[in-house]
Amino acid sequence: MAKNRMIVFANQKGGVGKSTLCIMMAHWLTDQGKKVVVYDADVQQTIYSRRKDDLEVNPNITPKWDVKKINPISFEQTTKVLDEAAEFDGYVLIDAPGAMAFPGLAPILQSADAIAIPFTYDDNDLKSTLMFIQVLLSDEIGQDKERLFFIPNRIEVNAGTKEEKEAAEYAEKALNKLGRVTYRVKKGAAIRRNSTLVYSNYQMLATRAPWTTITNKLNRLK
Repeated sequence: MAKNRMIVFANQKGGVGKSTLCIMMAHWLTDQGKKVVVYDADVQQTIYSRRKDDLEVNPNITPKWDVKKINPISFEQTTKVLDEAAEFDGYVLIDAPGAMAFPGLAPILQSADAIAIPFTYDDNDLKSTLMFIQVLLSDEIGQDKERLFFIPNRIEVNAGTKEEKEAAEYAEKALNKLGRVTYRVKKGAAIRRNSTLVYSNYQMLATRAPWTTITNKLNRLK
């Protein structure tokens, strides 16, 4: 394996599950025997704060992966931390900020070996996701389609009208022309109630398919 794999969880639409899925992938990778570090670049510092809370509740549990902070407001600080992350011998996962205005977002997206983009089939989410894809494929960011992975998240498989299901299928076909749509992650309370320290068998089974898709593709690309 190459020294480093950098996978960024990103979408300009908030509430699509970036932080949760980043945590799930970190757990899955460590279960596969991989070294993992997570950088929290979201302004809300969701993962970093949750790790502190989890350790207060469970002080005797040793974390299997570290969490570090990135300040996306500072371009200089972001690029400095990315240089540090590039020296990590393993998988680097980054929970990116949700707004395009942050100066640190561009270098994060430019550095990514893969960008994992959670989305739902809600019209507003899809429109926002499509706008975000245009930014990723722009000359400024320069990402290529081979490294974009769209993760349908919080999906109620048997819910929705016939028209809604047809719209979801149409959306997946459109996104597959812009990258790779992974298997769906079903909506569930067990995933929503996640921890940065422990990982249940149900959570692993519910989320492992996207991670297999992403890592297998990275192995072929590098």
